[in-house]
Amino acid sequence: MDGDRSRWAPRRQWKTLKWIGRITDGRLRQRYLIVYHRRQGAAPPAIAAWMGCDWSTVYRVWKRFCLQGEAGLVDRREDNGEVKVDEVYLARLWSLVGWSPSDFGWHRDCVPSVSGRS
Repeated sequence: MDGDRSRWAPRRQWKTLKWIGRITDGRLRQRYLIVYHRRQGAAPPAIAAWMGCDWSTVYRVWKRFCLQGEAGLVDRREDNGEVKVDEVYLARLWSLVGWSPSDFGWHRDCVPSVSGRS
């Protein structure tokens, strides 16, 4: 996504949108679309309305892009603190959800029969 918006040919715009559409991470795709529309000259409130986000998100994404380039669009939450789910928690969780109702004496047919007979 380099170059000034005044130099973008229609084919380049279409190829850029096609590439953005292939991004599987929805949040990253949204940030790229914000930058794309901003480079096309759209106003931040209009972009926010199109994207279904707050206008402050548009300004924040655009500012990070201007300062850091494409690296500013990457999600930076991997350094968001320590992992809260550890092995002890997972073992306890599996001990609780690893049971079925039949393990406690509940015998019930969950699928109704087609013929109407049980």
